[in-house]
Amino acid sequence: MGGRPRDGRHPGRRAGTGRQRKLDSSASRRRVAASPEDPDALNLLAYTLRHTGDIRNAEGFYLKALAIEPEHIGANEYLGELYVGSGELDKALERLVVLEAACSADCEEYLELKALIEATD
Repeated sequence: MGGRPRDGRHPGRRAGTGRQRKLDSSASRRRVAASPEDPDALNLLAYTLRHTGDIRNAEGFYLKALAIEPEHIGANEYLGELYVGSGELDKALERLVVLEAACSADCEEYLELKALIEATD
């Protein structure tokens, strides 16, 4: 199952010296071009697009990642966050259900999305 990179950093951010560096969509696009069926690459690009304000395209890349790997932890969490941000709580709750099945109700991604949803109720 996919999710955050093994080093624990959020996708789309490069390691820095104690601070997060700028999101890099060009690197994400190159990675998807090289591996268009890689759900981690698609999730990375979607994350980057979402954080640069391109919500519509971000949603499309999250959905493509989930079409390849429906229980992808990162794509489910981040798509749920996108839905919370756009006021689509019913869709965010669907992502939460998938996360619960994929990683349990006590995994970090599930708990973070749940807290975000509860904060908007």
